[in-house]
Amino acid sequence: MDVDLVQASVQFFVGLVIGSVSGFLTKKIVKVTLVIGVAGLGVGLYLDYADVIDVDRELIDTVSSISYEEELTMAQSALYDVFSVLPVGIGFTIGVFFGFKRA
Repeated sequence: MDVDLVQASVQFFVGLVIGSVSGFLTKKIVKVTLVIGVAGLGVGLYLDYADVIDVDRELIDTVSSISYEEELTMAQSALYDVFSVLPVGIGFTIGVFFGFKRA
């Protein structure tokens, strides 16, 4: 497997810059998103408890269950995808931490 170090370093630094900006913006909006999400979940659970809406729990269980062969195929393709974007991903992750800390 041939690795081009120039291309990998460019991908790393582009990921670092994009990750820094993303981390900065994420920290700024995470509180509002969290409050809205928790409030929406609480309202939904209360409405389900009060029998205003009906949540089909069997449908949720059916949709979330997949076979072992499907899991294995998905894991193999995901592993290949992870290795193909590794330089950008490492840079992005480091950038998110720096940007999140700076905000």
